[in-house]
Amino acid sequence: MTTEEIERMNILSDKALSLTATREELDEFYDLLNIMKNSDTHNIVLGFLH
Repeated sequence: MTTEEIERMNILSDKALSLTATREELDEFYDLLNIMKNSDTHNIVLGFLH
């Protein structure tokens, strides 16, 4: 993931948690989440079986 993608994900996660995210922002958040999930360096669940 790029630095910009991580920063955007942080913004979108804040909006999602505060229930102010639009449908488009939630879709973008889930797209970024999938990128993170598939990343070898930014996967937060590396220790778990996929």
